[in-house]
Amino acid sequence: MKKLPTLVMVLSVLLIAVPVSANSGTLYVDDDGSCGGNSTCYTTIQAAINAASDYDTILVYPGTYDPQIEVTPPCWGGHYYAQAIVIWKTGLTIRAVDPDPANTLIQSTFSGWMDWWRIQILTGGTYGPKPNCFPITGGYKPGSSAAPSAIMVVKDDVTIEAFTISSTYIGDPGQTGHPNSAGVMIGGVRAGDTVVDGVDGTTVRNCVISGWSAVYNWKSSNTTLEGNVMTNIQSTTAPMGSTVNGWGGWDEGDCSRSATGMRVLNNTITSIAVEHAVFLGGYCNGWIDNSDLYIDGNTIVSPACGVALWQSGGSNKVMTCNNMVTAPWGGICVWDSTYEGPYGLDSDGDGVMDCDEPEFCWDTVADPIPLEELGTNRWIWDGSDWVTKLPEKGKGPDKDFTMEQTRGCSCSQILATYDDPMKGHYKFGCSQSVLEEFIASH
Repeated sequence: MKKLPTLVMVLSVLLIAVPVSANSGTLYVDDDGSCGGNSTCYTTIQAAINAASDYDTILVYPGTYDPQIEVTPPCWGGHYYAQAIVIWKTGLTIRAVDPDPANTLIQSTFSGWMDWWRIQILTGGTYGPKPNCFPITGGYKPGSSAAPSAIMVVKDDVTIEAFTISSTYIGDPGQTGHPNSAGVMIGGVRAGDTVVDGVDGTTVRNCVISGWSAVYNWKSSNTTLEGNVMTNIQSTTAPMGSTVNGWGGWDEGDCSRSATGMRVLNNTITSIAVEHAVFLGGYCNGWIDNSDLYIDGNTIVSPACGVALWQSGGSNKVMTCNNMVTAPWGGICVWDSTYEGPYGLDSDGDGVMDCDEPEFCWDTVADPIPLEELGTNRWIWDGSDWVTKLPEKGKGPDKDFTMEQTRGCSCSQILATYDDPMKGHYKFGCSQSVLEEFIASH
């Protein structure tokens, strides 16, 4: 039985029930400046990040946190800059006060790449050396600019919760999108970032996220995406952008990097562009290390592959209990990658995967020998098969049971679901009628 959705709901209830109160290590943001009477109150999320210390919590009140627009940018002229919240402090938790993501919106713009001067302004000049100002033509120019993602994570152990995050919005003059833009960019301010070489331990939970990619995981390990609704954007300039990119690289040529330990749990992941919903690996000479991958409990909607592995190396890739919808290329597609699937997580070794269906008992162990003896046509699970004592005369049992039928439950676990002491069954094993009744009701 899955616990994660219940946990998310419990956390949401707690956020509603417990009043927000000031305490050391907590900062507040409200676009109208009230912050429910709490102080210190900031009107932008970036200002709170700049004022925070490592491992502080930033609570954000409902509102719309719009792009920051400059009519005369310091380096470039005549375009919008992205909202580009740069999370450059370690261990920050940035959480919406209202657990409904619809009420707290962070929205960005696609209409121009973001120059490094602007990043210096956002981060108080701490992000890295300031390059010379010069006009950029023809798109990407290494070392000069960053794709206009809504949130950029450049430090370890960051948690983001309960926002709507979009790198485009209604009325955005650049609404068609831009390559490498994301709702949340993890591991740098853009793919190809030469200042940050990936981060560790980012968690994005209970958010609604959209972008050319909803989440772009760049050279970053131990990223957890849990309980989110994620969608990519159909772009006229770059129509192929996966909803979740678990890449370690793209076209740099050097693939001596990793993006290990990703956890993609209980999300709804939809690809609107003609592209895979989840893409792991990278475009490069060699393989990316995607070891210790766990993709579980998601609903994945895709016009191509649900999960695509391309030049994706490493072991312990677990993909199970996902509902793949309209994925005509396949639920899991593998090109030049290590994957022996379909994998599933079977933590108790009973041959039944740890899903809501069919697993019911998560900690199955072999049944003990019945107190008196195993009875004729009475059943126990011996650790690998359901077994019974054959009659001395006549035909043997006309039934056969599997752990899939009993949803991963042994005889003793089935008996524990009854209020009746079931003493006779503990003495001789489970009767066929008890097994059939349990199977029918579960």
